[in-house]
Amino acid sequence: MADEGKKIVRMEKARAEKVAAFNRETYGEVIRASRLRRGLSQPQLAALLSTSKNYVSNWEHGRARPDMNIIPQLCAALGIRIAEFFGVQGEIDQLTPEQRAHIERYAQLNARDQATVNALTDSLLRMEDEEFRRHCQEAFVYLFHNSNMAAAGSLNVLGDIVDGECEFIRRDAESACADEIITVTGDSMEPTFYAGDDLLIEHTETLEPGEIGIFVINGEGFVKEYREGGVYSHNEAAYPFRRFYPGDDVRVVGRVLGKVTREQRPTHEEAVVLEELRREGAF
Repeated sequence: MADEGKKIVRMEKARAEKVAAFNRETYGEVIRASRLRRGLSQPQLAALLSTSKNYVSNWEHGRARPDMNIIPQLCAALGIRIAEFFGVQGEIDQLTPEQRAHIERYAQLNARDQATVNALTDSLLRMEDEEFRRHCQEAFVYLFHNSNMAAAGSLNVLGDIVDGECEFIRRDAESACADEIITVTGDSMEPTFYAGDDLLIEHTETLEPGEIGIFVINGEGFVKEYREGGVYSHNEAAYPFRRFYPGDDVRVVGRVLGKVTREQRPTHEEAVVLEELRREGAF
């Protein structure tokens, strides 16, 4: 229960930091840049608005956002258009009729009803945030990326000493079955795989003829297609069939399921949330 309480506190803190960052980027930076451009200090701007310097400081740092009913006066003091304050380029009439209607209706509300709308908006944003967190947790797998590389042409040792780190890969039929990621080096499997390709590996000790696998042959790691009696390189013009001989120490590390594509990597927004989930123990 104590750990659960700490998780809740961390989640609330993370949400508060996220809201503060949004407010700072959306409103605070506009207010600060416009204030400095007008040559105003925080107390001077506060005096023009008949409010406290602390309000201006909180707006600029994202700790709070200006109430809608003070925005026209704030924009006038800063010498900017309302559309510019909201990040809309050009005149206010460039807003859609629906957006303008929402702003006009909101401005007609009393302070209590505006607070109700703000609370509802915050609640919807929290629901959206939780939905995005669920999406990230369900849509990704956390796979170990082995720092040892498997050679496709050049010699490379894939030893028993394993080093590397885990990374997030978007879940699909292949990544869901994978046990680790191994990177290709060399050119013997071109055009199927190129040097630098990250391969999804399913651990197995046996392969069927025609399957591509990761092999350790006499201490050297290879990615090759298995065929009866040896391993085959797809770049066969440069690399002949590698036959197994008596006395060879051959071990299958795993089956190659496919390679990691750019689309399987998380976006920046997903990566931020996935790291939060990892720190909270969700992965």
